[in-house]
Order: sequence, then C-alpha cells, then structure tokens
Amino acid sequence: MQALADYIKTAANKAGSLSALSRLLTMNQPDISKAANGRGRIPLTAAVQLADYIEADPLAVISANELVTERKPEKRAFWMQHARAASIALACAVVTNFVTPYPAEAAEKADRARIDVISITQSICIM
Repeated sequence: MQALADYIKTAANKAGSLSALSRLLTMNQPDISKAANGRGRIPLTAAVQLADYIEADPLAVISANELVTERKPEKRAFWMQHARAASIALACAVVTNFVTPYPAEAAEKADRARIDVISITQSICIM
C-alpha cells in the first residue's frame, strides 16, 4: 500500500516538478507541497486526476488521500481495507502481465510445440 506522498512524488517526477504537477491538477503549490510531505490531503477531483495521470487505481489514491487526515479508527479501518484491496488487485495485474505471453510469443510457442510433436512422430515412424 502506497501513501499519498508516494503517489504525488511519482506524478511530480513524471510532470517534471511539483510546480508542474500543481498546475496540472489546478492546485496551489503550497497545498500540493503539504500533501507531498504527508501533512495534508488533496481535493477528491485532484486525487482522481492524479490517479489517471500516473495510471494508478483511483480507489487506491483516494484511500491514501483519506488516510492522511482521518482520525476515527472505524473510518481508518474502512479506508485501509480499500487501500489494501487496491494494492492486491494491482499486484495480481502485474503478475498476470508478466506471466501471460504476448500473442506473438504464444503463437511462436504453439508453433514450436507442433514442430516438437511432428519430430517425435517422425522419429517413432522411422524406427
């Protein structure tokens, strides 16, 4: 699970600076700086824009945003649950992406398997 500050730093690196990110999210520089330092949150619209910009799960960013200032234990537990679920979903997507071959690779592997079967069949027939 990432903190809001981590998402902001990732976006600031992509945008080139925190100032550029604040313009992109139509926020004041001091407000985004506070959030980047873990001392404040950003508006809901900005959280969704941030998620879209860095291609992160919007629910994970919103959850991280809410956890910055939420003090009530039951509400923190609610947002933590959603932040964890979003992290697990992201991890599954990453693993699936690495495990699943591209269509070209899959076709190539299928062709190799057919060649191996033909070779085995020819070897058996020759004997």
